[in-house]
Amino acid sequence: MLKKSQVKLLNESYNNPKTIPLFFHFPSHTCSDCEERLKNARITENAYATLIDDFFTQNEAKEFRTFSENASFSREIYGSPESQQNGEKPAKAMNSQEKWQFFNSPPPAIKKLYALFGHMAKRDNMEVMTLPWELTNKTIGSPCFATNYLTEMSEESMFLGRHADYDPTKGLAYTIPKHNGEYIEPFENGSKNSPKMLTVMLYSTAENFTPACGMGTVFYKDDEIAYTAECKHMRLCLFKGDLVHNIEATKQALDTYRISYVFKLIFTPKP
Repeated sequence: MLKKSQVKLLNESYNNPKTIPLFFHFPSHTCSDCEERLKNARITENAYATLIDDFFTQNEAKEFRTFSENASFSREIYGSPESQQNGEKPAKAMNSQEKWQFFNSPPPAIKKLYALFGHMAKRDNMEVMTLPWELTNKTIGSPCFATNYLTEMSEESMFLGRHADYDPTKGLAYTIPKHNGEYIEPFENGSKNSPKMLTVMLYSTAENFTPACGMGTVFYKDDEIAYTAECKHMRLCLFKGDLVHNIEATKQALDTYRISYVFKLIFTPKP
């Protein structure tokens, strides 16, 4: 059972019944198995993302594909408001109940991912928690855990749906707890003595899916695609969520699917 704590809101527009103002804390601890897996994994890093392949065992990968194929994704979502108007096929996502069931009673691969979160925190002398479980105002909802089940993605939605998850340099809608108080003022993500806000994405795909199908993650600079992280089964994609990004368009039509399981985390320095 993960520890939870109350979120202190700074923006009253989020103070409504749909907002669930809770942080969930992962225990900071050394995971020797995680460290060994990282040593044997294939890790690619650049200015936009860190990609980790072969972190999970073959059995975990197989079990998680089976889990994904049988999981419920009851909610329809669109890549942008325009995609709905244009009659594009919607993506699917877990609804609130399905998300909580997954997050609170995760399959084995996700339990190992939780252990990795705690291991990363311990290694870097930090604490780790989720963003608030659900922040909602009149125009937007922002969860700390999200899913995207896709069979296709248009070029238009890839561009129109580009977004950043937050911008801490302009301030957040809530305070972030720390050992001797809380972070209230705007900060540069990951700068010295400041929180590091990180999005961690795990891909799960159909057996016939290949990176040639597209639907990875694109990162933008000045409204141009600067980098594309290809989608591969059980690949981890880690990036600062204040980078502008979106789902890559379909490149090869195929009767297939890809799912992203997205965790938005906050790492805070220990004294």
